[in-house]
Amino acid sequence: MQLSDKPMFAVSTAFWCCVILVLAASHADGAGPADIARPDGTPSNETPTDADNGDEGWLADAELLAEQLVGAATPTDATAAKATPIALVDVLAGADTGAARLNAVRAYWDLWAAITNDRDRRDELARLRRLEVDLGGSPESLVALTAKWQALVEASGRSLGEARQRIAEIAIDDRVATAADHAAPADAPHVGPYRTEFKQMFTDQPAAGYMYLLAQSMPARHRALAARGVAVDGALAMVLASAATLTDGKGDGSKLAWRMEQLHRQRTSFVELVRRYNHDIARYALSVAPPDTPNDKIVGMLVLGVDRPPDDPATPADAPTHQYLSDTPSSTPVTSPGAVAYNLLPARPHFPANDASANAGIDAGGQTGAISGDADRVGPKRVVSVARTLFDGGPSELPGEPMSLADALAGVDGDRMTVITNYWWAATSNARVQAMKRLLSRLVAPHDTGVTGNATPLGWAYFAQLADVYEAEIDAMTAMHELVATSRWEGSADVCTTTVPHAGRYRTKADRQTKWQTDRDEIAQLAQQVDDAYQALDLRTTLYVDALRADTDQGGASRTSAAESNDVDAEVRSWQRRHDAVDDLLAALADYNVAIGQYVLAVLPKDEPTDALVSTLVVTGK
Repeated sequence: MQLSDKPMFAVSTAFWCCVILVLAASHADGAGPADIARPDGTPSNETPTDADNGDEGWLADAELLAEQLVGAATPTDATAAKATPIALVDVLAGADTGAARLNAVRAYWDLWAAITNDRDRRDELARLRRLEVDLGGSPESLVALTAKWQALVEASGRSLGEARQRIAEIAIDDRVATAADHAAPADAPHVGPYRTEFKQMFTDQPAAGYMYLLAQSMPARHRALAARGVAVDGALAMVLASAATLTDGKGDGSKLAWRMEQLHRQRTSFVELVRRYNHDIARYALSVAPPDTPNDKIVGMLVLGVDRPPDDPATPADAPTHQYLSDTPSSTPVTSPGAVAYNLLPARPHFPANDASANAGIDAGGQTGAISGDADRVGPKRVVSVARTLFDGGPSELPGEPMSLADALAGVDGDRMTVITNYWWAATSNARVQAMKRLLSRLVAPHDTGVTGNATPLGWAYFAQLADVYEAEIDAMTAMHELVATSRWEGSADVCTTTVPHAGRYRTKADRQTKWQTDRDEIAQLAQQVDDAYQALDLRTTLYVDALRADTDQGGASRTSAAESNDVDAEVRSWQRRHDAVDDLLAALADYNVAIGQYVLAVLPKDEPTDALVSTLVVTGK
């Protein structure tokens, strides 16, 4: 499958304000339930959004490829010969509540995912065994690979058995229950855009927070699965190329092993995205459908029927905004964090210190400054410097009202720890979005390399990273939703965090705390958790710096085309090391700040003022 030569999609700030929605026939016109929310049959390259921006030419081809990849979930295990196709409407038979319907639909798509994963693992193992035959034996480099894939097949078979068991447990229809042991979904999951009709339905009434999140995130998940499907196609082509090279008597099998790992990673990610997307569709559709909606109409809201004509195309004006979450948008001004009162610190951080001279190098040099210096040790100041580079871009580019940690905690009298945890999750999720975008900018889009398709290492890697960007956006949206839901924030539902997590050493001074005399064991344990979390952060920072150095030494930062690289696979490996290092570092940073929060809340009075609390958690309140 060749992709269009049209300009590749560039992730932009404006995109996330343009959720794909359409205005359809109203209830007053006698529209049925399927007209409330439904799959969209409009080709993506015919929408005004594409025509106006000219930057999503890849999406229409990617959607067609995704449809081919999902196809019919045909088993290839021992049950293949007697597989019984089960329609989605049959699984819904007898489900008379919204919860029962949702469980049935989720189980159906879980079965599709389990069959697809099992089929893919068996296909990959079969390819390895055919290669052994072609080579007249199994090279040493392939022995371990074949053994690993045999284990993967066994694991996928167990997952398939569990998915079929769940179908048997929830089935009310006797025919479905009887066929569950060898059931296969007859309906393919939806992989195109979805018309939520959010603006039409919630013009005069506020929407539940989760509905708003679904309306926001489903377009991103749709694009993520489309991009991931292209990555699957390209990764498979690279595996076939490596196998052909081995058959010709060239290579040692190590490149094939690495490419098989990448194919497995992209395939499983694609299946999970499709599964989650269809779960989201089900939750949204069943939330808006009247309780007495017939099952066939419910199915029409979940998957695109072959007889459903395209409707009016989407327009950016239909994007949901925070006004739908409340009757009147809040006009409460955002509090600008002021200077920190360091004299309120009962557990004063060691780095950065109050003395400005102790902060030298924290903001100097950006990424270059972060990786320069002693190659064998990171050290406290370097940890701070590296962490700061991940937040150099300021708040996330996602549209939103600025929210500091103090804003999030304002008015929260009960579970402050949940708010603190959710804040750091949101902050690091936002930083991850920016990091993923920077990684994407380092990869060359296929059309820039003169490649019309995606069957090159950099080609599939570009689409894999593009999917990662979309998934990072979804994670950030979800984190923001949880943060708003657990705080007493009265502003916009769309927020962006402004407080940067603490990355320096934290001096707990546990034996000086008032509660040390009464709760010594608990305080000591929490203080140790802070120290352990910092050590983990230090390690992850070291690995991240190592990944940056390796990338710089290889010259990856200056490459502008695949032709300039002697080993493009090595280029992709370097990108992937950095990708994983960023993920691990941000996770460690969040864990460290959560550990600090747990310690501080344990040693401070429960009624400690918010400003004093925040000043013990981070160096600045910004």
